[in-house]
Amino acid sequence: MKLRLLSAACLLMLCSSVQAQFLGIGKNKHKTPYDSHVVVQGETVYGISRSYHTTVDELLAINPAIKNKAVSIGETINVPFISRKDRRKDKEREKMLQDAIVYTVQKKETLYSIAKRNNTNVATLRQWNDLADETVQEGQQLIVGFKNEALKKMNDVAAETESKVEDEEGDVPKNESSDPARPMVTQKGAALWIRSVDDNGGLYALHPTAPIGSEITVKNLMNNRTVSVKVIGKLPATSENHNILIKLSSSAAKQLGVLDAKFQVELQYPQAH
Repeated sequence: MKLRLLSAACLLMLCSSVQAQFLGIGKNKHKTPYDSHVVVQGETVYGISRSYHTTVDELLAINPAIKNKAVSIGETINVPFISRKDRRKDKEREKMLQDAIVYTVQKKETLYSIAKRNNTNVATLRQWNDLADETVQEGQQLIVGFKNEALKKMNDVAAETESKVEDEEGDVPKNESSDPARPMVTQKGAALWIRSVDDNGGLYALHPTAPIGSEITVKNLMNNRTVSVKVIGKLPATSENHNILIKLSSSAAKQLGVLDAKFQVELQYPQAH
């Protein structure tokens, strides 16, 4: 009887192991789920680490067979499992990339010099490329602008505003994202939206105080429809924006069922640190 139980247990463990290998799912030393990735032409360890929201060191830690940070076409490597939230962010970024102007970092270039070369500023480049700091590496690809007129219009306003902040304060505002642990801010007031050419479905906004990169839940008080938008810049203090809480992309306004240029909204977003 004991022999049968032991045999059954061994068989169960073997099946579980085979199933895990078949699914490409395992555990690294940090007990974090990981998946598999097949290297294609042009990919590097750094590029793959960015695609899977990790670092080069973490990627190498779960792939001890990789030597000198070199990978080959067709090689299968372990990569971190991507959450639904990160996949949603990736899809949003893919939409942006369709109309993005991409620049490849050259030797000895800095984020500051790249910003000046492309008529923008460091804060905007960090926000567009989700950079934790100002560090860039040779060969790294960065979004430096947009061909789409709607995105360009919104980002030009954001870039101009952030440039003024840098000049006046001598510092670059940090790129912040939504944090459930932070207290939520609720506001009610008027909103505007940009009537322009197709913005490729981008749900973006300008706001005077919400952290750049954070998400704001916008409710249209006329029909109670809601949409979540990403803050891509500060709403400048102009006569047009007097007593305006937020300015939305046309796709965001469409989801809210907006008819008028100005409408009443309720906003919710995490309080800045």
